[in-house]
Amino acid sequence: MLGLQRVSAIELDITHASLQLRQGMLSRTPSELAATLADVAAKRQCIAELMTAYEASLSTPEAHARFAGLSAKVGRFWQDGEANIALIQDGRQGEAFGNLVDKAIPARNEPLADLAQGVRSHRSALIGDIQEIKRQASTTMNWLIAMVVGVIGLLAGSCAYVAASVQRRVAVSQAAAERVRDGDFTPFTSQQQTVAPPQTYGIFIVCARCE
Repeated sequence: MLGLQRVSAIELDITHASLQLRQGMLSRTPSELAATLADVAAKRQCIAELMTAYEASLSTPEAHARFAGLSAKVGRFWQDGEANIALIQDGRQGEAFGNLVDKAIPARNEPLADLAQGVRSHRSALIGDIQEIKRQASTTMNWLIAMVVGVIGLLAGSCAYVAASVQRRVAVSQAAAERVRDGDFTPFTSQQQTVAPPQTYGIFIVCARCE
């Protein structure tokens, strides 16, 4: 993201500087010319700082090689720009215009073409990163949903098991109470004892004898 911002800023400042070179030819007073040339110098300083920061952020030999080509093209643009400024300061507006059209603007277009390609490359990389983040987020969300569904299923199964167990115990307890009520004190069968704990029946016997 930062690389895209720097490349875009360099592209914008080079364009602005070239427009100011043309504006210098149209200056009506020395003060207007001085202000225009000061702006060109400020833009040149900004471009140099941005390019230094951009170069420091590069990490591959290929990227450094591309930057070297861009830096050379920017240098040629400033050479033609300096020649244009010298002609303007000498009052040779006609020659300055010819130099601007024949040399400075073509020299400007070369780094601008490289910068435009750089902007497209950075945007493509950024879009790819965003898509990858979305894919990972979708995968994580699907995993979380599956985990939540699994936990809910486990809880539902546990609740069903507990409910069934309680129902069986209640049924056995009711059956034991009815047998005690009818005076039947025979022990439960082994099958009945697996459904409910033996002490359940004993409790009802004790209660019946207490009565």
